[in-house]
Amino acid sequence: MINFTRWTSMEEVVEIPPAFPMYTYSLTPMDQLPPRVEDNKFFTDVIVVVTMLSNVSSLRSRTRQNEVLKWTVTICNARSVAPSLDVILWGERATAFPVEQVHRDGKATPQTVIFVGTLVKCFADKVSLSRGSSCKWYINLEVPEAKALAASVASIYQPVKWDQHMASSEPVAFAAPEHKKVFDIKILS
Repeated sequence: MINFTRWTSMEEVVEIPPAFPMYTYSLTPMDQLPPRVEDNKFFTDVIVVVTMLSNVSSLRSRTRQNEVLKWTVTICNARSVAPSLDVILWGERATAFPVEQVHRDGKATPQTVIFVGTLVKCFADKVSLSRGSSCKWYINLEVPEAKALAASVASIYQPVKWDQHMASSEPVAFAAPEHKKVFDIKILS
């Protein structure tokens, strides 16, 4: 994340230096994610192996009148394939994730993904990563961290699953919020 202040100065660089990094990320281990729940000051970057994909679903939230697309990618780290975490992609990010390619390639080899620009959230008492337009991903990137992760899970790797029941393609409607007066709210407690 970049913070600009009134003291920030910028300089245009036309020639890209040869040592300039193509990708930037600051990886956070999965066991350090729970303390970051609902801490929206900083984005979280993780490197993971995809274990399961859901169908894209269309949800109507309580706060919006229109539907929003949601895609769930279940991931794990190098310590074990069993403990997992969900990455929830919303809107355009949900349809931009190359799910068919990851599923197809994931039948034969581990699919390592570096997710950058995510926020740690808690949905249904489960820690997950979520983000919309700021989230990016790098799949099977040729970097030491991705190679090490793929090598560490190679002996216990199972093909990427497609969970038809995790998310339905049918729209889910939430009940519209009730309108209450301040007097009504006061007597609720």
